[in-house]
Amino acid sequence: DLFDAPRVDERTRRTVMEAFAGNPSLCVMIAPGNHDPLVAGGNYDGAMPANVYAFGGEWSCAEIPAYGVRVWGAGFTAERMPPFAPARKRLRLTEGLYDLGVLHGDLASPGARSDYRAIAREEIAQTGLGYLALGHIHARSPVQRAGRTLYAYSGCLQGAGFDEAGEKGAYLGTVKGEDVELAFVKLCGSMTMEKTLNVDGCGSLTEVAARYDHKFGRQEEHGVKLTLTGSPKGFAVDADALLRLLAGR
Repeated sequence: DLFDAPRVDERTRRTVMEAFAGNPSLCVMIAPGNHDPLVAGGNYDGAMPANVYAFGGEWSCAEIPAYGVRVWGAGFTAERMPPFAPARKRLRLTEGLYDLGVLHGDLASPGARSDYRAIAREEIAQTGLGYLALGHIHARSPVQRAGRTLYAYSGCLQGAGFDEAGEKGAYLGTVKGEDVELAFVKLCGSMTMEKTLNVDGCGSLTEVAARYDHKFGRQEEHGVKLTLTGSPKGFAVDADALLRLLAGR
């Protein structure tokens, strides 16, 4: 889900591709998702920069000998996809390359039904990868292990609403021998923060706003999901009026 539609406007697509092309030392490996599947006339149809690769619907790999890695992956070729089946084809593979993976899908228990490529931990273990980067879930997960394979959802890069609160970013991995070390890197500019404010004893909305300022300060660049608790003194809180009073904060 690099893009939020099968085909975004050309200016958006061109801006993204030019950013990738402007960093030729990067190899950009994309597993298209259910929002931006690999379809005719889609975001990945036609010419892309030489350092950008989009995986098809079947589990396959691309070798990058200059970086000492082999990247496995599978993307969406429709809005819905069957469960993940990591059976490797008989390929002539180069020895000595470190195996990584990118996969868009829904981590689920064995036999669980999902229209968005159900992925079982047992199948992750079968890949034999050093690390599998998962996409689809917008919340970051901790790094976990299945067999010898580490895997995680990094979540979305930028929260788009009040259901996507907190810091957003990516995992930065460093390969050391047969192991990989991963650290989360915050990349979002603005974010949604969840705050709780006790309004016990407040006698007016102005006092509520002042208590907010005292506790949280101004958060102009962020969105705040605010929950009020307690009992104000002698008046009912008008949420719309409070929203207007806090506008810009």
